[in-house]
Amino acid sequence: MTRPKAGGLAAPTCAGNTQLASAEALYATLAALDRGPGAPGAAIAIAAGDRTVVAAIGSAAPDGRKMTARTPVRLASLTKTFTAASVLRLWETGRLDLDTPIAGLISPKHDRMLRGGGYETEAITLRHLLMHAGGLADHAESPAYLGAILADPNHVWTRTEQVAVLLELGPPLSEPGTGFAYSDTGYVLLGEIIERTTAQPLGQAVRDLLRWDDLGLRQVRWEGEPPAQGPAQAHQWMDGFDTTCFHGSIDAFGGGGIVASIEDAARLYSALVSGATFDRPETLNVMLTAPGHPTGSPYRMGLFAGGGDGHRIYRHGGFWGLDAAVIPDSRLAVAAVGLDQALTQQITTMVENLARAGQDGC
Repeated sequence: MTRPKAGGLAAPTCAGNTQLASAEALYATLAALDRGPGAPGAAIAIAAGDRTVVAAIGSAAPDGRKMTARTPVRLASLTKTFTAASVLRLWETGRLDLDTPIAGLISPKHDRMLRGGGYETEAITLRHLLMHAGGLADHAESPAYLGAILADPNHVWTRTEQVAVLLELGPPLSEPGTGFAYSDTGYVLLGEIIERTTAQPLGQAVRDLLRWDDLGLRQVRWEGEPPAQGPAQAHQWMDGFDTTCFHGSIDAFGGGGIVASIEDAARLYSALVSGATFDRPETLNVMLTAPGHPTGSPYRMGLFAGGGDGHRIYRHGGFWGLDAAVIPDSRLAVAAVGLDQALTQQITTMVENLARAGQDGC
């Protein structure tokens, strides 16, 4: 196995001293959002180890049901963090090599399709897909894809259909490993590789690899799995349209697919940096440094590198008004959702500000 050496990340130095914001402070932050009268709700959670602080505001559904931090939502692209973590778990246990070409890992059908579209599957590696450096376009950004969803919200999508949408977008964007291009389709392929490697459905494979049951996160589920007992799933809105009717398969194969409360989302992210997910700290180092990432790329493996002013903050956004951030030095995570997609930028700014405050309090 080719195993990259860990690079430049010191062990957390202040995890036990991290001061979490109060629930009152979080509520005030949510109340300051420019939501407009009658707008859908929002929720936020901060987690560090076994400590969590949460707040929520507004309604979760048209019937006025109250939004809470324990109300499940579609996490959208926050899922990519945990798809990447699952691949890295398979790597650290010797079941995958990050520098293996994807040609022998994806299904023969998808391999033929990609080759027919000009993609060199013998040159694209797992590492490239994890870093969005495979030169793949993004089927989810195709106007035709969104148009098809709106025309038939109940359509049950398959991976193969989504790969076909990718190929309709044209040839590869770049040679593998030479540039960053965010691609949901790349993570759809990673989801397939996880399934083929583990011989399990993706949701069960991720649950087992990341030890969610051991963490007490039994209410976290994958699209298509039966809901756990607890609050009903929230409605999430886009341009005034209630997207609850969209079939979960539009985003269920690794680029998205997790359904969880915002409290559990924060706990999932906190587990990544607290030693509860990986067997070895070197695996987290590889995730956060992504050796070999293209020059200037903002992406590592399942996370964007952010911060500034001495901060080490890693984050990810999600299409349905979500954002999350982790601070390795303090083992702290912040996750938030606005049920109206129009709140996305405000949610991102709020999460980044709270993450920086958490780092400052370290």
